Amino acid sequence: NDNDDGNDDLTIDIALLSRSQTKVLIHISGTHGVEGFPGSAIQTSLLQNDTMRAYFDFDHDFDHHHHHQEEEEEDAERLLPTLVFVHALNPYGFSKLRRFNENNVDLNRNFLFPHEFDKVKAGDPNHVGYVDMMDFINPTQSLECSNRFGWDLFFPRALYVIARHGFHKMKQCIVTGNYHFP
Repeated sequence: NDNDDGNDDLTIDIALLSRSQTKVLIHISGTHGVEGFPGSAIQTSLLQNDTMRAYFDFDHDFDHHHHHQEEEEEDAERLLPTLVFVHALNPYGFSKLRRFNENNVDLNRNFLFPHEFDKVKAGDPNHVGYVDMMDFINPTQSLECSNRFGWDLFFPRALYVIARHGFHKMKQCIVTGNYHFP
């Protein structure tokens, strides 16, 4: 259930394991909210893994002289990247089990630089048929409430859209999205 009362704790968490100042490895989970669960499990596993902990722990006792420890730290600076774990990049999608964020944006497919966005925004909003299917893709009311019997009308409406426009076009509209109607 959507809890739109604003009481959700929707945050992006970041863990930083610092080593190199010139090399960085970024691991992101939850770009598509529903994929946050396996991504979170991977991040948790890595952070709790003894090998990973040893990878970044140079306070352990190797029975070496101080000189060797300094050499190890210099090697680590040269060889080991800083790791950045970004947990739940799309916290809304993660919370609501949706691929999109609260503005119906797919963070992976819909990222554009400003000049690219201006070009797309100036183009035809119906270039893949999105306007033709907007009522199906973004209904203005709950489908269960759109009839007096309380029936779920999603599947009959989907069959109608497929019969009228074709499955490929419907799929292309849903996957492509739009930049005109947030």
